[in-house]
Amino acid sequence: VAPLRVHTVLVDPRNATKGTVFNSCSAVGQIVDPCKSLRKDPCPVTCSAEHVITARKIDVVQKRLRWLRSFLSKTFRIKTAQSGVTVGKWATDKWPQANLGHQYDTDLVVIVTLQPAYVSNVAGYALCIQQDQYNRCTIGYFNWSPGTIDPAKSTMPNIIQNDRNTALHELLHVLG
Repeated sequence: VAPLRVHTVLVDPRNATKGTVFNSCSAVGQIVDPCKSLRKDPCPVTCSAEHVITARKIDVVQKRLRWLRSFLSKTFRIKTAQSGVTVGKWATDKWPQANLGHQYDTDLVVIVTLQPAYVSNVAGYALCIQQDQYNRCTIGYFNWSPGTIDPAKSTMPNIIQNDRNTALHELLHVLG
């Protein structure tokens, strides 16, 4: 029994190669389909300024994910995955811009995207997309709506707490 080891992989749209279908906003007025990541029915969204991914938004998200990994490690103790987590070809094909490895020495890999939510008041959504033989989640998916991330206010204590609450809430969905 040891602390829960979580590895987060932020899918950074700035790493997308030409021709990659990506559902994050890089410009105002761009039309993206965040539903492509998880379901077949389209749900097109027209990007507004708050949806556009910037280096500052990525920095804020990376800080919040570092806090989240630390918090989960200090809070949960589990029987660790002896051979780590193997990421299947389906995940590397679905998120090629994430540069996913195939094997991680961890208990849980969480793929994090920054796509606008198809329902405007949703801060994020998450689920488990792969389980081990004990029905524990080994790969999770977390979409954080970029419209809820405000780099200009990111050092305010209430904003930090709200962001942490969102991230923790969504990761609890992943854990079940």
